[in-house]
Amino acid sequence: MSLRTSALYLEQIDRLTQKALEQGLEQGLEQGREQGREQGRTAEAQALICKQLTRKLGNLTPELQARLSNLSVKQLETLGEALLDFTSLEDLADWLENSSTIGNT
Repeated sequence: MSLRTSALYLEQIDRLTQKALEQGLEQGLEQGREQGREQGRTAEAQALICKQLTRKLGNLTPELQARLSNLSVKQLETLGEALLDFTSLEDLADWLENSSTIGNT
C-alpha cells in the first residue's frame, strides 16, 4: 500500500467516522427531545389532575401527592375521569390502591 493510498484510506475513515458521530449526535438529540416532551406531558397532566382533585376534595396529603407523581399519563387520564365520582380523599386513596393492585401503575 502506497503512502498516497494510505492517506486516502485514512481520509475516508475520518469522513465515515465524522458522519457516524454526527448521526449518533442527531439521534441522541432527538431522543432527548422526545423524552423532554413526554416529561412535559406527564408534568402537565399531573398538575391538572392535582388541581382538579384539590378543588373537588380539598388539600391532598403529601402521601397522596407522592403516589400521584408516580402515575403515567394514561393513568392520569383514567384518574381524570374517575375523579368526577369522588366525594372524599378516601375515594382517591381507594382508586390509587385498586389501580396498583390490578397492575395499572
